[in-house]
Amino acid sequence: MSGEPRTGATVRIEGLTGLSIEEASRRMRDMAMKRNGSELVPISEALGRVTSGDVTAGRDVPAWPKSAMDGYAVRAADLAGASKDSPVTLTVIGEADAGDFWTDDMADDSRMPTAADVDADADRSGTALRIMTGAVIPSGFDAVVRQEDTDYGETEVNVFTSVKPGINVCPVGEECSHGDLLIKSGTEIGRVEIGKLASAGESDVWVVNRPRVAILSTGSELDRPEDVLAPGHVYGSLSYMLSASVASYGCVTVFDECVPDDPGRIRDRLMEAVEAADVVLTTGGVSVGKKDFMHEVLNELDAEMYFYAVDVQPGTPTIGCCIDDVPVLCLSGNPYAALANFDMYFPQIAFALTGCESYLPTVVTAVLDDPYDKTSVHRRLLRAREAGGHVRLVASGHKSSVFGNMSECNCYVDVPGNAHISVGDEVRIIRVRN
Repeated sequence: MSGEPRTGATVRIEGLTGLSIEEASRRMRDMAMKRNGSELVPISEALGRVTSGDVTAGRDVPAWPKSAMDGYAVRAADLAGASKDSPVTLTVIGEADAGDFWTDDMADDSRMPTAADVDADADRSGTALRIMTGAVIPSGFDAVVRQEDTDYGETEVNVFTSVKPGINVCPVGEECSHGDLLIKSGTEIGRVEIGKLASAGESDVWVVNRPRVAILSTGSELDRPEDVLAPGHVYGSLSYMLSASVASYGCVTVFDECVPDDPGRIRDRLMEAVEAADVVLTTGGVSVGKKDFMHEVLNELDAEMYFYAVDVQPGTPTIGCCIDDVPVLCLSGNPYAALANFDMYFPQIAFALTGCESYLPTVVTAVLDDPYDKTSVHRRLLRAREAGGHVRLVASGHKSSVFGNMSECNCYVDVPGNAHISVGDEVRIIRVRN
């Protein structure tokens, strides 16, 4: 079939070709289904990490009822019928600022306040406490009236409105209660999660170790950007894009090398990569050319094969396998083909290693806004941008060797084999990380 290994390669491909993206992805995910170890990190260093277990609250947040605004703590029952024309006058018994724990015995500075000071019954009939946002509401008061609804009195205050119990009060456990689930296992920690941890008094969090990724670029024509470009050579961009891509999945690149088209050197560097990392990405050498040695090398290393020549364009020759239980994803040397297939398979591996479901692509439908006249016998991934239920193609050209027009891409239009799509059609799209 088209895309089979070149003559002389003896890699075993029975049952591996012509698979769907979904089946190929499942094979890689199932093979890699293991969790990395975990480590305890300060929450200041937890952004982008993945929780390795459920995180539960060790306390109520807030621990005390507190005022939601500046005003007066009151008994709602005292203000029944209060209005601008018929205010209710209350005696002001004190003032509480944020950070204060006001008690009836504020003069005794030697006594530490306790929960009993809040929970104990207290008769507050006919009284009010001047209170600021965030201050603890003492027992006996059940509401806070806005200062704008009073005459701002200091010893006595006229209140011009009635209120309901609980109004403008942040109750105990409003954010979370002791034992509540704060963050579930496998969650990618963002700014909100860090805030939740801090509010609950959690200074550290257990996270999955960052998966280590090795990148091996094959091709005698590749130079590094810092090198003087040799005649006939090109600057290798894929390793840089792939390193940036894996970082968005919480991974760290620990090995990044270019190697010429020499099977012995490819083999040696590939084994170094396997020994250094939790997952290996290679680029180039997977097609049917005279210098495409990856099949030969994988066979020599007795790689366990999972798929080859998936029913998709671009990147049909992509290989999924493992060596010594390490997932190895062998991508095309064409930049767009490599990135499109990376986006299909690597998220599955990252999920398997971390348990983070947000890494997985999402599939939705959208209305196509741009024409696309070409049909293909294979399923095709078109670079695109989706917003508001509509999707547009971000490029007029779709060559797999061109990648710069992916800068606006946030999804792929997934076109079935032999299908024709037109403007206005509802099409299937695959959303990925940028």
